[in-house]
Amino acid sequence: MVAVAQRAEAELLKCAIKSKQDEIKHLKYCVSLSDRSKLLDPIEREISNVQKALDRKLNWLKKLDETKWKDWPLKTIKTIDSTFSSDTNSQPTSQKRSSKKHTRNVKNKVRRARNRIERLSKAAVDTGAIVILTEREVPPEAIVVLAKRIGFVPTSNYNHLQSKIDANIAVTKLCSQTRQKVKANDPEISTSILELEEDHEEPDLPPCLKTPFCPIRSSSTDPLVDGICEDILSFVEHLKPSTLKSNLNKFERKGMSWILNEVDKGELQFVKADKGGALCVVDRSFMKELESVKLNDTSQFICLGEDDPIPGVFDKLLDLWKSGEMEGHIDRNICYNVMGICDSGRPSTLSAFKPGIPFYYGLLKIHKLDVSDLKPGREIPLRLVNDLSQSPTARSDKYLNWKYLKPLQDEFCVDLVKDSTETLKWLEGVASSLDSGLSGFSWDFSSLYDNLTPDFVLEALTFAISELRFDWSASFIDWLLKLVDLSLKSCFGRHGNNWYLNKSGIATGGSLSVSLANIAVCYALRCAVYDSENVPDDLVAIKRFVDDVTGLWKGSEEDFAIWSNNVNSNLNRLGLSIKDNTLEPWDFHKPGDYTTFLDIKYILSLSQVSY
Repeated sequence: MVAVAQRAEAELLKCAIKSKQDEIKHLKYCVSLSDRSKLLDPIEREISNVQKALDRKLNWLKKLDETKWKDWPLKTIKTIDSTFSSDTNSQPTSQKRSSKKHTRNVKNKVRRARNRIERLSKAAVDTGAIVILTEREVPPEAIVVLAKRIGFVPTSNYNHLQSKIDANIAVTKLCSQTRQKVKANDPEISTSILELEEDHEEPDLPPCLKTPFCPIRSSSTDPLVDGICEDILSFVEHLKPSTLKSNLNKFERKGMSWILNEVDKGELQFVKADKGGALCVVDRSFMKELESVKLNDTSQFICLGEDDPIPGVFDKLLDLWKSGEMEGHIDRNICYNVMGICDSGRPSTLSAFKPGIPFYYGLLKIHKLDVSDLKPGREIPLRLVNDLSQSPTARSDKYLNWKYLKPLQDEFCVDLVKDSTETLKWLEGVASSLDSGLSGFSWDFSSLYDNLTPDFVLEALTFAISELRFDWSASFIDWLLKLVDLSLKSCFGRHGNNWYLNKSGIATGGSLSVSLANIAVCYALRCAVYDSENVPDDLVAIKRFVDDVTGLWKGSEEDFAIWSNNVNSNLNRLGLSIKDNTLEPWDFHKPGDYTTFLDIKYILSLSQVSY
């Protein structure tokens, strides 16, 4: 590029000189044609002075060539070509200086970027966002990428095919809506495509099970809209956007490559902490050992060997859905869209309806250890989770939870709060009617999912249905309970070459887990607290988020201790218990002290809540 620019500059200079020479020749020619008799003879002394001035000017210019202009490149095409044609020729000093300055600036920029990466990686480790539990050295640039947390997506390339699909869907919707408006204004117009759209009945399914329907695009019956649609499709067809700027710099891309390489080799594993959102970097062999120790505990898990139990469970599930269709509990359309049961009674061969492989994975409970104990090789408590998103009952569970169990949970569990925001609204509502401070308390159930037996969960579910669903027939309830029972007893997963099944409790990774746990806990609290004959007047309110409970108390601490011991005894008879802490079984706080619930610390006093 530099050579091309210098050649252009030399060409312009050459043209300027030639133009000036042509002008001089033209003036000489004009003078030669003039009548010289009318010109005065020049004085010899003036000619000498002009010649001397011209000589001085030329000498001065030659002197500048050796001094001030010595480092200037020659502006001739020949010298430019010779400079750029040979790599052995040395560059002029000014270009050397410019090159050195550019190199120095680049080095400074790289050094600043490197210092920033090291500073961010150190901050991620110091704040506990990234926990290194391996002896292997993790590069700072990899730590910075990991600190962006799970869910970060690097800049992707432009997908032309996906853009064309999206444009066609948008244009089809626009044409369909236009035809509907045209038909409303002119009912006699031909709308065969509109009739096809009306004949398509959208199944009553949760969004995660729906298959998008997009009819064939045709004229919208409005020339203006048709023209707009064609312009949109033409624009997307010829769209060639420039390359998107990456959201990772040079060092971060290097760190991402290192992470992907380690994942491919299977030597390191990046594990999310059980609580707090930290990301742990551990050896894959270390995690396998922790998971194997947990799964080989015969008091909690049963090893089923290497035989795949999925086909047998899936066949039972299909039989239950077929019987539900025959008895009128589920219509034909739902039966196909959820389980893929065709009109012939045979299962669909589409991959969407085929079950995958559920598996176990561990979450490290680093919150149970001090920061000083988080070292490589240190034994860390583990919570084992069964990923049932691809289990044989996954699609059935998603539909049952969305259609029946989640609405039942919302009506039955009146003590439930959805999140911290709803908790704060509840506290502000209570505080507005107070004329004195209240004590706060909180507790956490000990290993809730491990202690909830399938029989107790079905008992709680039956009670909730009998109380709130009077319109459900006995045969439908029996069918629903059989599906839930099959789901609870089919929570097996694979680890290595073997299959394992929970010996007690219910799985934590199923679609029904949260709704069933909430119903079971509410039922247990009704038996132990709400429906008890000895509910004290000092108990103002109780709220709950799954197994985390908080409440308000206006009596003395001694009376609270008596009541809490009674509640704990009632829960023990149901197989549940409050987290054991020999120093402070219940987290009780007097008026004026903060009570902790979820991620909130609050105080209720004199018609106001502080947090």
